[in-house]
Amino acid sequence: WESPLLRQVQAYVGHFRQSTLNETDLVEDMVKLVKRTQFTPDMLDDNAFTFGYNVNEDGTPAIGEGVDDDPTIVGISTPCVVEMLRYAAEYVLHIDTTYKLDQSGYPVLVLGISDQSRSFHLVAMFVTSQQTGGLISMALQSVFDVFKVITGNYPDIRYCVADTDKAQYNAVMDTTSSKRSRGSNGALTYLMCFSTPPRTWLTAYPVIQWK
Repeated sequence: WESPLLRQVQAYVGHFRQSTLNETDLVEDMVKLVKRTQFTPDMLDDNAFTFGYNVNEDGTPAIGEGVDDDPTIVGISTPCVVEMLRYAAEYVLHIDTTYKLDQSGYPVLVLGISDQSRSFHLVAMFVTSQQTGGLISMALQSVFDVFKVITGNYPDIRYCVADTDKAQYNAVMDTTSSKRSRGSNGALTYLMCFSTPPRTWLTAYPVIQWK
């Protein structure tokens, strides 16, 4: 038995990524993929769906061209994962952006809930072409709207941990004030997370409370 050549392995991996994982960098292919996986209220709990983007008059997704005048945003989640937002009233909502996870270098916005045992529970991920307040607001509004479709109510956010980005802060405050749970009477405490080199400790500081 002989080991396959490197180029054979690379060809197989490339074929698998394109045929099975739907890897593509073409806008037309992405539109087809997103249209095939649009969110519907009758989806099974473990079915992955896309959301957060605008929709054309004919119902096709308008995911954007990735430029300033036509930015790109696509959210990814499942119904059962979005339902983790129901615990935001008791624990902490985390918002953070990471980079270099895709070929285009687009930022990936991650939303999740952390509990008292320091476990992180993913809610949704958004691929965006820029890190702007407008796109962050679109992401938050869309995931809150999906949560309302699934549960019948907006989530109750009491604590939110994020970084020092002003656009992110404004997006969080604006969205949580406009899309609040009917039974929410508590204040939203916005926390900023800082790391202190050379230690790896992370400390969250309260910034403001909104009532």
